[in-house]
Amino acid sequence: MKIKGLLLWSIFIIVVGVILGSSTWHQWSANQETALDRMRPLRPLAEISHGAWIQGIAFSPTDPGTIATASEGNIVKVWNIDNHEEPILTLTGDTDDTKHTFIDCLAFSPRGEWLASKTYMNLNIWEIPQGNELITTEIHSYAAAISSHKPILATAERDVRVWDLSNPNEITNMYYHLRWEHKH
Repeated sequence: MKIKGLLLWSIFIIVVGVILGSSTWHQWSANQETALDRMRPLRPLAEISHGAWIQGIAFSPTDPGTIATASEGNIVKVWNIDNHEEPILTLTGDTDDTKHTFIDCLAFSPRGEWLASKTYMNLNIWEIPQGNELITTEIHSYAAAISSHKPILATAERDVRVWDLSNPNEITNMYYHLRWEHKH
């Protein structure tokens, strides 16, 4: 009798194991298909070939179809993503090989009327869509950013300087100066 009971329990455990295993396998298989569907690469809306390694990229705040790219050699190109074969504008800043021409900041003004490109040595401001260079000025920094809400430039080395860009001809007006101090 004990053997018969043990045999029935063994068969019961095997049947339950097969049912649970099959259910688990089916669920895992269905999830795998869903996971693979989610992992498929997205297709880009546009592919733009700048022609060199891109160091900076910025969207126009007023025209979502306008994008600017920056490469070494202080070259900025402005593109329409719907017609991305040729740039709308090609802007070239100071290309002196003895200076740093790596663009660390590329940004449109909040109203999209000009574009700023910043290297370690210089800040260039370009009129958009004409492409005229409004001003080039020497501002040394390792990093820079332009506010998306106000025409303000922040530059940084060991300290942060914030510049008023509302009038590109008077960008030397400094709002305030934040100093980084190392505490031991």
